[in-house]
Amino acid sequence: PLVSGASLINKGDTARRVEFETDVILYFPPGSPIRDDYRAIRDRLSGISPMNVVIEAAPGRSVSEPVALAAMLQLATVLEARPEVGRALSLADPILQLQRGFAGAEVIPDSQAAIEQYLLLLESVEHVRDLVTADRRSASVVMRVDDNGSNDLLRVADFAEQWWREHGPAGFDARVTGIMHEYARSEHELERGQIAGLASALGVVGAIFALAFRSLRVALIGLVPNAMSLALAFGGMGLLGVPLDAGT
Repeated sequence: PLVSGASLINKGDTARRVEFETDVILYFPPGSPIRDDYRAIRDRLSGISPMNVVIEAAPGRSVSEPVALAAMLQLATVLEARPEVGRALSLADPILQLQRGFAGAEVIPDSQAAIEQYLLLLESVEHVRDLVTADRRSASVVMRVDDNGSNDLLRVADFAEQWWREHGPAGFDARVTGIMHEYARSEHELERGQIAGLASALGVVGAIFALAFRSLRVALIGLVPNAMSLALAFGGMGLLGVPLDAGT
C-alpha cells in the first residue's frame, strides 16, 4: 500500500510516494555480517520469518478428520509454491510418513480412526505438539517466509486466509498468527497511525489559527510552514526511496 497523502509533488507531473514497509535487515548496510548471515540462512535453509496458519474446528468437529488434513496438505503445497515461502509443514506431513511406512500409500487415510492411531504413535514426538492440540480442536500449518519485509509477510498471510476461505472445508476456519505476522501487522498500524496523527495535528493547528485570528484565510496561511515541513520530510523520503517504518 502507498501513502498518497504523504507525497512531494515534484516539477512536472510526477509524485514520489512514501511506502509502508518495515524490514529491520535493511537497517544494516550491504556487506555487514548480519545481512550476509540473513541471506545465507534464507538461501541455504528454509526461510527466516516464521508464521503459523491456525486451523480451528467448529464445535463437534476435529482437525484429525481426513477432509481437514487433506486441505492442510494442499494449503502447505500451495504456500510452498509461492516464491516468498521457503517451507511449509502441516500435521498431514507426519501422517503421510507413517502411512507410507505402514501402508505403502502416499495419500491421507480415509478413516479418522486410522489417523488417530497414527497420532497416538506420534505423541512422543515433541515437534508434533507444534502442529496439533491435544483436544484436536486446532492445528497449525507452519511456514517460513524467505523475506523479512512487513509487506511480503502480510501478503502471504492474506493469501493463506483467502485460500482457506475459498477452498477449505466447511466447519473449519483459518487465521494467520505468529510473532512475525503480529510484528508486521503492528508496524503497519503504527505507520498508519503516524499519518492519521499528523493529519489530525494539522487540522487542530488550523482550527486554533482560525479561532485566534477569526479568519479562515489567515489560518490557511499559518498552515503553510507546518505543512511544508511535512512535505519536505515525507517528500524527501519518497524521493530517496526511504520507507515509512517504526524507525523512520
